[in-house]
Amino acid sequence: MSTLRQAMKELLAEQPRSSLELSQLLSQSEREVLDHLSHLARAPGPGWRFQIIPAVCKHCGFIFRKRDRLTRPSRCPLCQHQSISRPRFALEKK
Repeated sequence: MSTLRQAMKELLAEQPRSSLELSQLLSQSEREVLDHLSHLARAPGPGWRFQIIPAVCKHCGFIFRKRDRLTRPSRCPLCQHQSISRPRFALEKK
């Protein structure tokens, strides 16, 4: 049986996923998944690169490119709407 972090690595290597999707697939809280994701972002393992697909405002299309935090932004800086997609995460081979 693999550890939680190893299971996350396998899921992220398959396709990009959000923290909510990971928490549902792994039956863990989203906060715990975010803790493990922050570790994977710092040390993805040899031969792997951690990638963040940024959040996007669903109202105006603003892309949060410069955001380093793994959580979803609360509101858009341009239109002030709160309808924002979650960032997605992936592991890619170098």
